[in-house]
Amino acid sequence: MPCTGVKPYDPRAFSGARKAPCRFQESGARFVIGGEDVACYLLDGGYFRPQDRCLCPASGGSGAHRCDGVLIGCNGDECYVIFLDLKKGADENAVEQITDTICYFCRDEPVGSRHHEVWPGKDRLKKHKVVALVMNDKPPRRAVQQWNGKKIHWRSVGRKRVWASFEELLSDIGPV
Repeated sequence: MPCTGVKPYDPRAFSGARKAPCRFQESGARFVIGGEDVACYLLDGGYFRPQDRCLCPASGGSGAHRCDGVLIGCNGDECYVIFLDLKKGADENAVEQITDTICYFCRDEPVGSRHHEVWPGKDRLKKHKVVALVMNDKPPRRAVQQWNGKKIHWRSVGRKRVWASFEELLSDIGPV
């Protein structure tokens, strides 16, 4: 069933979800990344509240379809937006949480630029790559491969991980 009353994207409010240092922890999963080359945003329990039930018109209104955080950073000339889900769960759950969150940030834009308004280095990030990162042994098998024409790169890492830099994380998750 389609959602009504979909939460509108507010880039100023989103900028308030920035988290320093970059530490995410939930359900036995721990994700820590150091360095100043990455901006981290806490989404679930930070930017999104329980009453934000619909992120995407196709969400269904359960309020459960949102990932835990977003990392934004660049390594050399390549920039990345990484949607992070910490929970180890069924493939479908991680896929729905990440794709609904991606939909939220760029559902109103066929090309998508408004969601960049408050990002640090927004001009540099315009041609970013999108990564969906799941904290389990392997990426989901049945996952959305693109959104609004932009490819989604699905990756996975172990449940308790620490990286010294964004470059180290990118090296660990493999080529994008």
